[in-house]
Amino acid sequence: MIMHFDMATGDITGSEDRDTTVDDRAPDTRPALRLQTVEEAVALERRTSGLPADVVSTPVEVLLDKWD
Repeated sequence: MIMHFDMATGDITGSEDRDTTVDDRAPDTRPALRLQTVEEAVALERRTSGLPADVVSTPVEVLLDKWD
């Protein structure tokens, strides 16, 4: 049996009977947990084109002069 409650007042707002046609002895159909393979991890790895490290320490004026 499933009971529904009003969270503000605590009153019971309804209930449902459990479906009796479900076989509890049925095998579990959920996929088994496992570790990723190296190929899967590489395929999911996000590729970034990031800026070179020297850009961070370069003054803005120098960057603007290069791009003008």
